[in-house]
Amino acid sequence: MFDIEVAKGKAEKLIKSIGYAYDETSESALLDFCANAEEQRLLNDTWQDELPSGLSYVLAYRTAGNFLSMKYAVGSKFDTDGANLDTLEGVKEIREGDTTVTKFDETSISERIRKLIRDWQEYGKHDIARYRRLSL
Repeated sequence: MFDIEVAKGKAEKLIKSIGYAYDETSESALLDFCANAEEQRLLNDTWQDELPSGLSYVLAYRTAGNFLSMKYAVGSKFDTDGANLDTLEGVKEIREGDTTVTKFDETSISERIRKLIRDWQEYGKHDIARYRRLSL
């Protein structure tokens, strides 16, 4: 079993990694709420009394996804000039010998952020099955 504070620390790092300016003093209560709600959801999904340590990353990603979803829904700003968002750009062209494949992806930064948030909210859905017990 694991400490939920570790998962919240990982979630905070994830949130900061995409350019969101996380303020611990004003936003820690919302992060705590998201972590506790997601922990309960995982406990319900696995029929466990305590969350297994193998699901700590699932909890961290889903906590970060839910936090960012709430902040994004109310119009919080993301640092779209941040270097870390460059990883959301995607591949535009691949060349191998005399063959070139060009991908015209005109997806905006906001659409990529929304997709990333959705991916984080659904993170580990197949991992959860490994820890599921039969109910009594």
